[in-house]
Amino acid sequence: MYCANSEPAIRPRIIILTFFLIVLSVNSAWAQDSAAVGENLAEAEVFTPFVSRLETEVIGTQIRLSWTDIPELENVRYNIYRAGVEITGDSFDQARLRGTVESGVETFTDSIPQNGPYYYAVITVDQDNIELPIFIPFRNTNVLAAVVSDIPEGFAVSGISGITAEAGESAIDVRFQTSGDIERLLLYRSTSPITDSDSLSRAIVLDTLDAGERVYRDFVIPGIPYFYAILDADEAVSAAPDLVSGQNSLSEAVELPLGRRYAGVAAGPRNIESLPILVLNQSVLSGNSLPRVSVEIPERRSLSPETSGLVDRLLEPIELPAEGRALPDILATERNPGAEKDQSLVLYSIVSESFSLENYELSQRQLENFLTIPLSEDLENRARYYYAQSLFFTGAYERGFLQFVLIRDWDYDRVSGWMDEILDRLSERE
Repeated sequence: MYCANSEPAIRPRIIILTFFLIVLSVNSAWAQDSAAVGENLAEAEVFTPFVSRLETEVIGTQIRLSWTDIPELENVRYNIYRAGVEITGDSFDQARLRGTVESGVETFTDSIPQNGPYYYAVITVDQDNIELPIFIPFRNTNVLAAVVSDIPEGFAVSGISGITAEAGESAIDVRFQTSGDIERLLLYRSTSPITDSDSLSRAIVLDTLDAGERVYRDFVIPGIPYFYAILDADEAVSAAPDLVSGQNSLSEAVELPLGRRYAGVAAGPRNIESLPILVLNQSVLSGNSLPRVSVEIPERRSLSPETSGLVDRLLEPIELPAEGRALPDILATERNPGAEKDQSLVLYSIVSESFSLENYELSQRQLENFLTIPLSEDLENRARYYYAQSLFFTGAYERGFLQFVLIRDWDYDRVSGWMDEILDRLSERE
């Protein structure tokens, strides 16, 4: 039976009961969400795209890395990067790839070229060979540097040290020292410093040397600065060979100076077929002044109509039959260079790398520099032949004609055709 005076006693009980129902529903929902989050976290832990527990240990001239692979993810690889600063997204471009490790190895040993602090990052490469550049301190990167301080001064990087280069009269001598069981060496040359794998890829492999060699004579184009590097042939094919300035890589460029000769003037005594007439104004015997020879200038007269007509006919332009475009001529000596390592290889490189590619302005400058140094008679004539052609194809007909005149006795039949072509083109300008 309901009583009005019992309502105040029932109302607090209803409020308390409602509160407990709300708490229970919230706890149940929180428990379900927590279970879902826990499952997601566990799943994320399995497929986290980076390794964990990266540690470094310095062992003499090496640093040993160890880590824990991504759990239950086997078909991946790991790229090992090294830098002189902590590796982050902003500094990743300063890092060098040191090697690649398959899943399950969980260790890598890096050889160090010189003393200093070193930082590492272990980056995952997925099944599609896509690198995942994620940097997590203390997990796949080290925040505390691995410091190497026991490498002695003059330490030979991969058994090579003390590289130097000295310019002589016609070539550059590259010297170095080797130690250990090196079998073959690769000598590199570039017009820019060779400091890392990128600059090494842009350099040319100059030659393959035996381990016993200590000096290499390089014949180059004068006036161009060159850098050199030398590596163990086995080390050169690695992902990131060590290049240390002053040890196996030249720190400063060396340049073969230009000679005293000029490309437009032949060496030796002047070859002049006729000399100017010597006019004497004083007696050799008495020392007295000689009488001046007076020259009478005739009065101006008009040409006769007949003479005028003949002159006009001589001045009429001559129409020559149209001929094909002149093509560059490459000699057999530059098509098939011999095995000799001398200055002829320099001419071969100019012809093959610029002249044959119709980069005549570049070949002209290179040949001008090349012709300033002492050359054999045959090599100089061949160089002037390409120099004259380069001038011809850049429209410098007068200068090209002079160069062909200088070598006309070398191969008259070959040169005379070019001289005739230049005279024809000059006549078309009139």
